[in-house]
Amino acid sequence: MGLDSVELVVAFEEAFELPIPDEVAVSLVTPRLVIDYLHSQLPGAAVGACLSQRAFYRIRRALLPLSARSRA
Repeated sequence: MGLDSVELVVAFEEAFELPIPDEVAVSLVTPRLVIDYLHSQLPGAAVGACLSQRAFYRIRRALLPLSARSRA
């Protein structure tokens, strides 16, 4: 895993407040795999809340600082 991948996993851990084991982090190579993993680890959603939508917005929030840094 490269440094960018490690930073991304750390951002996910901070955004979702859950640990991602190294052996799992290595297998998260596509956005769909990341979403599926995070969805499987999140506690049940409140009534009417969509877990996929929550995961998408939390992932987007975690990625924004990384994308801003790459543009600088």
